Amino acid sequence: MQMYHHQMLRILLCALVFAVGSVSMHAQITADSNRLVHYETLYLVVNVKRPPFDNVYLRYALAMATDRLALTKLLEKDGTHYVAGGGFVPPYAGYAPIEHLRVMVDGEELDIVSYEPAAARRMSLKARASTDAADPLNVEILAYAGDEAEILTRALSEMWTRNLGVRVNITLKPWHEYLNAAERFDFAGVAFQGRSMLMAQPDTLLFSAMFELEKVGWTDREVMNTLDRIGSEHSYFRAASKLRATEERILRQMPIIPLFSRTP
Repeated sequence: MQMYHHQMLRILLCALVFAVGSVSMHAQITADSNRLVHYETLYLVVNVKRPPFDNVYLRYALAMATDRLALTKLLEKDGTHYVAGGGFVPPYAGYAPIEHLRVMVDGEELDIVSYEPAAARRMSLKARASTDAADPLNVEILAYAGDEAEILTRALSEMWTRNLGVRVNITLKPWHEYLNAAERFDFAGVAFQGRSMLMAQPDTLLFSAMFELEKVGWTDREVMNTLDRIGSEHSYFRAASKLRATEERILRQMPIIPLFSRTP
């Protein structure tokens, strides 16, 4: 059973609102009705309000210590297509997902959306040197109690313990208790989140994540303003370019850590 299906109606309604509010002559990044694909995207939301997770270097460390391809191999099923890229938005309607994203940190070039255990360890040490975090660092993973969530959280725990030397606390809650805790950002680390949607416009996916993050005071007005304007672009290529730049801007701050997308 796929995760978070009850959220699909809300996301589809958001997509409909964006579509209705757009002028039909505009060349948005929108799939034709006969090319719509159902995607489920899974990612981690970081509680950036709680130290030391307010430190971007620690968020880089967690991202680079995550082997996304290994996670998908644990879940592969016949007929299900997985996209274990480093980005947040899956491929559709010609949109190319992010596979690499490089940033400079103290003269070192890092690919922050690739699996780079050695670089992840260096970023973790750098983050701890600038904070009062305990050693070993405690990282909570909040998820709902279910077979798939248990497989993924156990795998993440093993990766982060091995690659970063952190102590991982897995918190699995019944569905409604998990939703309440995630909604309140009542976790010291990361929480599983998913979006199940019929992919029409990708800015809907990014809008959803941004609204969640605003609950803990993380906001980026430039991101929100750009997303507002993408729907009114006359050029498909300009719209795609703006969306990609927006996605990259979000990932450079890493308040969310993409895991993978999948489609039947």
